[in-house]
Amino acid sequence: MTRDLPMDRADHDPPAPADRLARPSPRTLRRVLGLVWLLDGALQCQPAMFSKAFALSTLAGAGRGQPAWIAASVVGMARFLAPHIAGWNLLFAATQLAIGIGLVADLATRAALAASMGWSLAVWWLGEGFGGLFGAGASSLTGAPGAVLLYAVAAVLLWPRHGEAPDGTGSWAPRLAWTVFWLTGAGLQLLPANRAPGALRRAIVSGADGEPHLLAVVAGAAGRALRGHGVEVALALAAVEAAIGLGVLAAPPKAVLAVGIAVSVVFWVVGQDCGGIFTGSATDPNAAPLVVLLGLACWSAPNRPALRWRQARRLRRGREAFSQAAA
Repeated sequence: MTRDLPMDRADHDPPAPADRLARPSPRTLRRVLGLVWLLDGALQCQPAMFSKAFALSTLAGAGRGQPAWIAASVVGMARFLAPHIAGWNLLFAATQLAIGIGLVADLATRAALAASMGWSLAVWWLGEGFGGLFGAGASSLTGAPGAVLLYAVAAVLLWPRHGEAPDGTGSWAPRLAWTVFWLTGAGLQLLPANRAPGALRRAIVSGADGEPHLLAVVAGAAGRALRGHGVEVALALAAVEAAIGLGVLAAPPKAVLAVGIAVSVVFWVVGQDCGGIFTGSATDPNAAPLVVLLGLACWSAPNRPALRWRQARRLRRGREAFSQAAA
């Protein structure tokens, strides 16, 4: 009798190797997040980070153009750190390296993720001034809403859960986070400061100061291409970002995710100058690598309508098999 029971191989067989590659596991994604933390820790060990200029210029500079209460908290923290910045910076680097090692080596994963959340939110406020969201000119092209906020979001999404699927995150939450991020980017792009003539060009060209020659050439070429077309390009970017954010809610969303990841890579090179990691003064690789990680988490998340359809199909086939056996 058991031979007569229909089996849906797509539902019961283990995923093929290619499918496993296409659907990275939560553990793999946590290790990728850990690698980014290790990069942050390595960047924090650069000689420039141990100087007072790091506190009084880089950190305090995050309060420039911000509302008074944000600027006061950011500048106040920078002044507090400045007299003993070498010791504080050593602590910062050790914290980031410890988080990275915990995630990559799968040691105390929950503690590492909790530290990732807490540390990221503290740095987002006191080190980045909330990613410049409340200032003029904040744009996802240049890294808004701030890389460290996305570290915290990634830690929440990748928190180990009971019964976690080996080939996916098993949650709709990554897609919701993806949608919120891209719609926020679209909204920022429509702000007057970003739609003003020449705004995009200035943001791209000014961000290339101190970058390697190749990145400076790319930024210069992008700036020349935008001359006279900044407003139209800003509106087009807003439309593209909104489509990427909403498109991931469709089924299947992988084409939209691929486009979003590709756009993030372009933003990283053109607008974020690879996070400035070649300048000797960068503290993180900026937002785009975290957006790519978020896209991979969405790639792994199951398609809920498809899952419900498969469950209904299995139930229908089970009833048919039971009816045949009873007959």
